[in-house]
Amino acid sequence: MRLQAAGDVPGRFAAPGRHQDFAPVHVLTTRTLAHLRALQPEVEWDPRRFRPNFLLDDGDAPGAFSEDALLGRDLRGPSGLALAVGLPTPRCVVVTRAHEELPADPRTLRTIAEHHEFDLGPFGRHACAGAYAETRSPGRVRVGEVLVPDGDPGRPQAAIAASLARVQALLAGEASAG
Repeated sequence: MRLQAAGDVPGRFAAPGRHQDFAPVHVLTTRTLAHLRALQPEVEWDPRRFRPNFLLDDGDAPGAFSEDALLGRDLRGPSGLALAVGLPTPRCVVVTRAHEELPADPRTLRTIAEHHEFDLGPFGRHACAGAYAETRSPGRVRVGEVLVPDGDPGRPQAAIAASLARVQALLAGEASAG
């Protein structure tokens, strides 16, 4: 896979005129899935429910939503790839629906909502699992390559606020252009 800007499609959060979530890249960790499995073992916590672009293997020890430690940091790959991680991923009913051989299960969203909500400012409070990122520098990524977090993990709220400000500015620009 190679991540890069594609012509008129900005690699930014909430790109105007595009059908996507808040960002073009979604990361999810194996530790988050293990944590959810520990909270609700009867649910099939298969990563396909979440549709991540990247499933980061950070072990299978439950105990945290480990993407939170990536907020405000860059993930860097050996090819020069840099992904700026800026927002927790709000979840919707899609994670509860049947997918391939996975049965529908409303407990998925309920479990996330009970244990991991974020205030996303003007977008409200949301159950979140995973993190959104934007491409800061393009590069190739191969299965098994290590993406290394870079930057201070100390202030996720500041990263969220900055990302939300960019989303609002993009949406305001789209509204004034339309």
